Amino acid sequence: MHELLEKAKELQVLQTSLQERLDAKEKNDMILFQILAMQKCSSGFLHRREHLKQLHEKSASTIQAYERELI
Repeated sequence: MHELLEKAKELQVLQTSLQERLDAKEKNDMILFQILAMQKCSSGFLHRREHLKQLHEKSASTIQAYERELI
C-alpha cells in the first residue's frame, strides 16, 4: 500500500512537471506567433503602394531605413 502511495505521488509530480512544460511551450509559441504577425504587418505597411504615381512612392532606401528603425 505504501508503495502505491509513493508511485501516485511520483506520478502527480511528473504530471505537474509535464503540465508546466506544456504551458511554457504554449506561451513561447504564442510569443513567436505575435512576433511573426507584427513582422508581417510591418512588412505589409512598408511595401504597400499608396500613390498611383511611382514617383511619389517610398524609395528603397526609405523602406530600408524604416526597417532598421522597426527592428
